[in-house]
Amino acid sequence: MGLIFKNNSRKIFYLPIGLMGVVIILERGISRQLDRKNILKKIKSHQKVK
Repeated sequence: MGLIFKNNSRKIFYLPIGLMGVVIILERGISRQLDRKNILKKIKSHQKVK
């Protein structure tokens, strides 16, 4: 009984850390894509002006 509880508590403890890692990685990827799109739009708008 005690061993099962310890294993479950460890899993519950590590799960939020894993989720936060995944969220941070996804957030970085999405922000990079948005930044690229914004930069490309700026470049295209500058090319049209010239």
